[in-house]
Amino acid sequence: YEEVYFYPKDYPEYYLQLTREATFRKKTSTGRFVFIELQWAPLPSIFNFPYHNEYFFSNTRSLKIIGEEINTPGLEQHLIILLIHHGIADLWRNLKHVFDIAMFCQRYKDAIRWDIVEEYIRKEKFVVNAKVGIQLCEILFGVQIPLLSSLPHEDLKTEIALKSLLQYPLLVKSKKS
Repeated sequence: YEEVYFYPKDYPEYYLQLTREATFRKKTSTGRFVFIELQWAPLPSIFNFPYHNEYFFSNTRSLKIIGEEINTPGLEQHLIILLIHHGIADLWRNLKHVFDIAMFCQRYKDAIRWDIVEEYIRKEKFVVNAKVGIQLCEILFGVQIPLLSSLPHEDLKTEIALKSLLQYPLLVKSKKS
């Protein structure tokens, strides 16, 4: 695999402090590329959003991947990471991000402890942003998410997010769609 983005050798400290991901690619025998994206935080540090890896990695679950047991964030922590990444970093701009949340919530609806997720959202004060994402999941994919249901709908903000989201081409080959 080769790095997709070039960073000079004297940038590692800067790179790790201000970014959150690295992308690598490998060309297959058919000429297509396989991309791997490694992310170590859902937001760049310059967002100054309170995010603590200690919390996410002290609440893990074990998955077996190619015969190896791997600790990954728990379902609740995984959902929180997705909400932060897709909602705050990307402002609900990509249909695939809303789809990620909708399918994750639908698949694990009976296993997720919704009270843990809601408590975190309220504590870190991204209620409105999360509520917009939840409403987008309901509007676009019909997935009901039992979070923040006691709060009024964010109709105007959700309408703005929906219009912005639907302005992007839905079927293109780039990674960003």
